[in-house]
Amino acid sequence: MTNASAADRVLAGGLVAIGVVIVSVVECFLVMFYVGSVPLPIAQLLVVITNTAGPWAMRRLTGRGWAALIAVAAWLVVVLSLTSSGPGGDVVIPGNWQGLTYLVAGMVSALFGMFLTSAGGLGILRRR
Repeated sequence: MTNASAADRVLAGGLVAIGVVIVSVVECFLVMFYVGSVPLPIAQLLVVITNTAGPWAMRRLTGRGWAALIAVAAWLVVVLSLTSSGPGGDVVIPGNWQGLTYLVAGMVSALFGMFLTSAGGLGILRRR
């Protein structure tokens, strides 16, 4: 978006943030995905893709480097709210190996996505 107005950039950033929230909720419910008795790490794979793409999309569409933090913060708010127990004691993201690998993969890929979009990053995904 080279000639986008400020309103267009805010709208694009808001849409990316809403998309990150929706995808994060879906990922959280896939953390404990099983086929028969075999756990499949679908959420762990999805979080690597989306937490790398979220900061990139935010930077690319808004033109601001700090906007990448909004995508990461949106993911973190969803994840932290779903790791705490509800009124019945249910937890969406448990404290087992599946939940912990989801959290670690999400944070590492979010940091990697912010690094790639930063001015001091590798320059692969920087806006030109």
